Amino acid sequence: SISSECYAVSLVFSFTNCHGGYPGDGLEERTREKRDLTSNNITKLTEDDLQQFTLLEELILTDNKLDSVHPKALSGNLQLKRLVLQSCGLKDIPTEALHPLTKLGTLNLGSNLITSIPVDAFPGMENLVVLLLKRNQIKEIAPEAFVNLTSLRVLELDDNALMEIPSALTKLPSLQELSISGNRIKFIPGGLLQKSPGLAVLELKGNPLVQVDSNAFSYLPRLRNLILSEARGLSTFPVLNGTTSLEVLRLDRAGISSVPSSLCYTCPRLRSLDLKSNKLTSIPDLNNCKEIRVFFSKQQLCLEI
Repeated sequence: SISSECYAVSLVFSFTNCHGGYPGDGLEERTREKRDLTSNNITKLTEDDLQQFTLLEELILTDNKLDSVHPKALSGNLQLKRLVLQSCGLKDIPTEALHPLTKLGTLNLGSNLITSIPVDAFPGMENLVVLLLKRNQIKEIAPEAFVNLTSLRVLELDDNALMEIPSALTKLPSLQELSISGNRIKFIPGGLLQKSPGLAVLELKGNPLVQVDSNAFSYLPRLRNLILSEARGLSTFPVLNGTTSLEVLRLDRAGISSVPSSLCYTCPRLRSLDLKSNKLTSIPDLNNCKEIRVFFSKQQLCLEI
């Protein structure tokens, strides 16, 4: 537990306690708004470890090895708005411990050993805005896993083992930024992303894409950034009809052989197009684009149109 280890705590300043208790013995120090317990020897969170920190708004436990988190470990920290459990060796989402945190806005569970996200993994978290799950081993996400995250705007699932874009995304009505790079996704169906009409940023870099449905990226009216870098099996330029707000499109290190001449009409706001290291045989016709920077060829030639 925390209280049985010697640790350093960083608040406005740093101090160290090696006597089994928290620094300071007064109410003011026990109820500070932020606690940073990064890189210590904390192996478990018991029911009592954090109960006295009733005004705690931010808790950082990065780079500890948590063998267990008691279901009531955070029951006294109802003011928490940001919780960082990154690199803690977690194999499962501590659902019961998270249940009381109705004010939580940011949750970082990155760089753990989580392999799946079950139904109702995040109960009672209607105020959660940012959820970071990158660099885990996630293979499966239940269709109802995110059903309670009605306010979620940012979701990071990079560097996991997902084989497809999870249908659970359709339960996120407020989603604006989705990053799912570095997974094992080979096919993107049509109609799935369209169920997140507010999507503004989509990153799919480094997936072994082989096929993309002709409507996969169409009719996403708020999409501004689309990152498809390193999709080496992707040979056809994506159809972008109805995706009229697009400003940045990265298709570098893919297998694209041609660019449609209608691109400038389809995406009138496009200002950056990265086509480096593709299979283009001629310079794309982008004369109808008002203002755009184009990067292409292995020599990384940059043209301004």
